[in-house]
Amino acid sequence: MNQPIEEWEVLDLLTALVDKSLVVFETDENGVERYRLLESVRQYSRDRLLESEEAPPLYNRYLEYCLYFTQQRKQIIESEGDARWVARLDKERENILSALEWGTDNPDTAIHALQLASAYREFWLTRSLYTEAREWLSRALAHGAEASPFMKARTLNDLAYISNLQCDYVIAADFAARGMEQAKLAGNDRLYAFAQMFLAWAKEFGKQVETLDEVAGLCLEAREYALRANDAVALASSSNLLCSFYFYREDYENAEPYARESVEAARKANDPFSEEASLDFLGAILIRKGRIEPALDIYKQMLISCQVQGNRRNTAYAAYRLAEIYTRRDLVVAARLMGAGDGLLEAIRITIEPVEQPFYDRVRATIESALEPAVFEEARRAGKRLPFEEIVKNCLSLIDAWE
Repeated sequence: MNQPIEEWEVLDLLTALVDKSLVVFETDENGVERYRLLESVRQYSRDRLLESEEAPPLYNRYLEYCLYFTQQRKQIIESEGDARWVARLDKERENILSALEWGTDNPDTAIHALQLASAYREFWLTRSLYTEAREWLSRALAHGAEASPFMKARTLNDLAYISNLQCDYVIAADFAARGMEQAKLAGNDRLYAFAQMFLAWAKEFGKQVETLDEVAGLCLEAREYALRANDAVALASSSNLLCSFYFYREDYENAEPYARESVEAARKANDPFSEEASLDFLGAILIRKGRIEPALDIYKQMLISCQVQGNRRNTAYAAYRLAEIYTRRDLVVAARLMGAGDGLLEAIRITIEPVEQPFYDRVRATIESALEPAVFEEARRAGKRLPFEEIVKNCLSLIDAWE
């Protein structure tokens, strides 16, 4: 290998490369300075590196750095906040995918690749990149045969969760059942609770049981495991699942306490994604009870979080809930909100959950029956064309305008 570069030489060498237009120097909106290679230079350099004997040790160090970086979540959030952390992960996406590709292709680094995929899963979920997440997590798991039961359980749980989000319930149930086995081998109550939750979710929403007794039993047992583990995130998720169990049976009195417990636990755990899902259920329950103003306040909280996190999926559901509210006042606005939700889900390549379909159909039928077909379609198309940032802004404005 070539002689190592001294620390004091780095800036001079980078400056020389910038002067030769081989490296680009940038400053982002937060004032963070960054150097990057031109794409043509990057590809050429990568090809030459892979042809040399220096590739394995350099790529291994590269993988180790990416893993170290993604595992700094807690420290960075405490100092810079969630939004800055997600933005930093976004900028490193291509680097991390490149490190994952190297790690999964080499047996000696497969465990590190599995750890990296697991650490990066929160970014994938926040950005609603479900298909990409499943591909990389599955690939890393397949190459990580020597991983510990703990690591396998965590990855299987991630795959079960994402498969459920994509309404792929049969595969989700398989991942969850395997996750329960690995969690039991690891002796980890927290992971076992999550695996049970995801199995209950898949069985209920995928209609894989003849009666609901099995689902109810799984939900309650998962909550007991979450309490035993004294884990706020697990408790938030299990309470949210129990809320959904009652919500979709229109038993709102039993659903509401679990929704509020889930919101409180998610906030305690500083878990925005779980908090948004819990707020959605709580807001929907309040709508069904005719408590519109408190529901609007809930959705304002949810949308502000979605805006910070960039969460398209949860924003889509907030738009659908607001459409239901606006059927009471302005049907054209309601149609536009339905279109906005449709556009967001299409952009991230998922469909509305089957258990939500009857609600969606009822709201849409209410709007369509009162508007001319051409008016409805024009408003819906206008909503679908809006970018994510504009949808959030419009939804917040509509909430503020309601009096």
